Amino acid sequence: GPIDIADGLGKEVVTRWTTPFATGGAWYSDSNGQEMQWRQRNYQATYSPADTNPIASNYYPVNTAVFINDTASASRLTIVTDRAQGC
Repeated sequence: GPIDIADGLGKEVVTRWTTPFATGGAWYSDSNGQEMQWRQRNYQATYSPADTNPIASNYYPVNTAVFINDTASASRLTIVTDRAQGC
């Protein structure tokens, strides 16, 4: 349906994909349209993330593609974008 903008506040539109994949919380996104980077939910290599906003802290930029692998079946779901977005 339409997005209610009557309140004058900005909105974030999100598409949420659900799969039966066993990913272990890992996914891959491109880095500035170049190589694919491994990502892990709730993990930062250089510091411990604060759980004050667990959804926003797990968003990463994606310019061309993002994918997840199913470790049990060797299946992959890839989403290709036509513009820069967050994943």
